[in-house]
Amino acid sequence: MFPNPQDALPLPAKPNLEHYKKLASELVKACKSDDNEAIGIWAEKWVTSVVKLSGLVITKHLPVSVDRWTNQVEEFARRELATSCRIANAQFVIARSHGFSSWPKF
Repeated sequence: MFPNPQDALPLPAKPNLEHYKKLASELVKACKSDDNEAIGIWAEKWVTSVVKLSGLVITKHLPVSVDRWTNQVEEFARRELATSCRIANAQFVIARSHGFSSWPKF
């Protein structure tokens, strides 16, 4: 199941619940969009933001990269939202991408 522990996205220093509610809503909107690239665009924007907010500096010596994380999040989101673009599914995608085995109610 995505992610493996070493692939989980880092949490920002000060996670904000309202921000995560907005992220889930944006993912649902991307899922319902007619644009086939909307989920990928959402994933890239979010992963880039997470890296910046967490203060992580990615170097070639680390086993992670923004592109790899973006692709993994996009693929996982597409799988989880394939049958239903619901807020609960979007919350699960976000929580699981951070490595949580279950998700809190936002």
